[in-house]
Amino acid sequence: MWQIILNPFIIVKKSVYSLLFLIFCVTTIQTNAQTNFVVEVDTFSLTVPPAIHSGAFSQWNGKWIFIGGRKNGLHGFLPPFAFPTSDANTDVWVVDPNNNQTWTSSIDSLPINYAEALESSNMEYYQQDSMLYIVGGYGWKNSLSDFHTYNTLTAVNIPSLINAVVNNYSIVPFFRQISDSSLQVCGGDLEKIDSVYYLVFGHDFEGTYNVADTLGFFVQHYTKQIRKFQIQDDGVNLSIYNKSAITDSSNFRRRDLNLVPQIFPNGEYGITAFTGVFQQGINLPYFNTIDIKTSGYAIVPAFNQNLSQYHCAVMPMYNATDNNMYSVFFGGMSMYRLDTINNSLVTDSLVPFTKTISMVKRDATGTMTEYKLPIEWPAYLGTNAYFIPDTSIAMYENKIINLDSIHQKTFVGYITGGIESPDSNIAAVASTLSFACSRLYKVYIKLPNDAVNYIKATEPVSLNSYPNPFKGKINFELTATENISTTVSILDEDGYELEILLTKNLNAGRFSFQWNAKHLPSGIYYCLIKTKNYSKVYKLVLTD
Repeated sequence: MWQIILNPFIIVKKSVYSLLFLIFCVTTIQTNAQTNFVVEVDTFSLTVPPAIHSGAFSQWNGKWIFIGGRKNGLHGFLPPFAFPTSDANTDVWVVDPNNNQTWTSSIDSLPINYAEALESSNMEYYQQDSMLYIVGGYGWKNSLSDFHTYNTLTAVNIPSLINAVVNNYSIVPFFRQISDSSLQVCGGDLEKIDSVYYLVFGHDFEGTYNVADTLGFFVQHYTKQIRKFQIQDDGVNLSIYNKSAITDSSNFRRRDLNLVPQIFPNGEYGITAFTGVFQQGINLPYFNTIDIKTSGYAIVPAFNQNLSQYHCAVMPMYNATDNNMYSVFFGGMSMYRLDTINNSLVTDSLVPFTKTISMVKRDATGTMTEYKLPIEWPAYLGTNAYFIPDTSIAMYENKIINLDSIHQKTFVGYITGGIESPDSNIAAVASTLSFACSRLYKVYIKLPNDAVNYIKATEPVSLNSYPNPFKGKINFELTATENISTTVSILDEDGYELEILLTKNLNAGRFSFQWNAKHLPSGIYYCLIKTKNYSKVYKLVLTD
């Protein structure tokens, strides 16, 4: 069944929060997509829960470890409230959820070069068997009297550290650390394919964050790379080798993404980089996704992820019987929200917190489709939270849940930590209204008697523009999910139409063209995509 609905689409100028113009767009949403499982979430209580986000996590023999991260909510935007050192997590937390116990041990007992890196936030990490490897991170460095992105790789012996914290022993023997300039990254993500580690995207941020800074008090460099390396670790000596990098200045300039293990339709193991922030010069998230394999990378064609664009708790699942890959995103932040009453996408260019729990399905043909699940969070949760899989369930070697092994309602893991906000948009009001979430949730997968209808959130036509900001000329690439008549026009900052670039019956797939704007002054422009039942506006920045 297809439903046609009228959807008010509002663009808000971020700097002054004023209404620029109002466009009424008709959005087509397909509602008959069915799955044979549902996801359920129940609350779970701990007497002393950790309230942490943006740090490293691992688990061993039923116990969890949390290292680094922050204890406050959304970071501030002006010094000294941007990343206050008093809110850095300076403890190793050990949690036993089954016996409702928690223990802590101070990271400050470690040598200062170890401790400073491990008290940072937004580090990248990966658990390999009994070892936790932690890379980079952004935090205070005493010798600089300023904030810094670390270039360290720290190896943590998980079972020995848990035993030391629980029994109040010294934790010093269970950490080893090396430095390498290629690891100076925060806000990226770390995964592994075969024996190779992939440090994906992120940035090197030096100095104290200040949203109003025009004097160069901080320096930010996006890596724009996928950095590959192997780790040599015999339990005493630690090193990295076989280093290489793939660079893409247009598509890899992003951070705070979700890097999710995947099983591709041909059975190959790999990873997918879902969205992330921010597009250069326009402060909007990315919507495309990037598949990463041992052979290289590829931008996923004809797909935009509309309901989640920031790092959050993610649960990957694979059904070998139907060759379907599922990635479930629990809350976070998103530019779009699906109005299920009117079945329409509602837009907020401030990219607010969201209650939405969404899912991206990749079918046997490789086609990706996004859905909103019937459940949502009771509050604005999920940003920088942790999904902790139950190790007793069947999983593939790359930590993807085996859906074929589930035949009844099954507990599959926990969600904990992250940022909780009282409202969707608080950045312009007071970031201190948000806080580190101390709630814990149990996640279940259930097989219902009847198939479940999920609502699609996929657009019939999407646009990729590059470079943006641009000088003179800009390249456009339209991606159509079906054969569809499409008009592309340019609007000025007040919403008045300047010119029509294209009116064409598009075939499903990609169509590329270029706009020459040399005759126009620098400033903000908008590209309007219209079909019979859909329209959407994209922001463009023309520079001198």
